[in-house]
Amino acid sequence: CPCLIPPPAHTVAPWPAPAPPARGAMPRAATVALFQQIIARMQRENGCDAVVLGCTEIPLILSDANSPLPTLDSTRLLARAALRRAVQAD
Repeated sequence: CPCLIPPPAHTVAPWPAPAPPARGAMPRAATVALFQQIIARMQRENGCDAVVLGCTEIPLILSDANSPLPTLDSTRLLARAALRRAVQAD
């Protein structure tokens, strides 16, 4: 499967620059909706069948529960792989 990256016009930072919100703050619903629109557009226009949540902040607002496509949380996948390796290293 090819890996597609949305064009710059279709990308968004989870929170406006210069920094993420204070601890405990949640992004506006409009931010979540924008992510959902970008993912739906990639599905419709490019036939994508999953989305990689490659930034550690994105899984805080997006998951399989509210994404138009199945999600792959890179932080969670890396943590699971590290745990498997650590356990096998015994």
